[in-house]
Amino acid sequence: MSAPPVAAFTGFVLAGGSSRRMGRDKALLEVNGTPLVLHACAALETAGASTVSVVGGDAAALGALGLVTVRDEHPGEGPLGAIVTALGTGVGEDVAVVLSCDLVDPSPANIAALAARIGPGVDVVVASLGGRPQWLHAAWSSGALGALDRSFAAGERSIGRATGALVVEVVDVPEPDRLRDADTPADLSSILRERGDRR
Repeated sequence: MSAPPVAAFTGFVLAGGSSRRMGRDKALLEVNGTPLVLHACAALETAGASTVSVVGGDAAALGALGLVTVRDEHPGEGPLGAIVTALGTGVGEDVAVVLSCDLVDPSPANIAALAARIGPGVDVVVASLGGRPQWLHAAWSSGALGALDRSFAAGERSIGRATGALVVEVVDVPEPDRLRDADTPADLSSILRERGDRR
């Protein structure tokens, strides 16, 4: 049986977090000589994103890496605000795949699998890791924006709760080990040690 076709999609990487637990800007933290944000952007491009933009973060530093940046309309308000910003750009396709910038080894196969599941009646397709939805590794229909924006405006900051009125599919992806992100130096060291990579 052939794989389902991948929907046309726009890619976004969220880079506006404070990185308090990491102690430095995670987007610019290098793994194998390449900033993490570039790993995420490259995975989206390889998976077939029509365009890739970075939401929030150090616009000057990201621009120096050759990346297209989008100003976060809700700085300091967490990732839900950045997702609302991404979906509200009106750039690209009716589907957007949104990743966090701290994925150590994001998988194009995982991204393509999420984008392929978006269709009529499905608002969000989110990757599962250990049975838990990974909200910063998900495909979003443009139609999800209204509900997310209303929830955000009402004071909600939890992505999971903000999707309560949406049709959400939580799915297993082909390479679940590549969903792991690095919130702290210990996280990063553990992932790199397991993968045999280097800083």
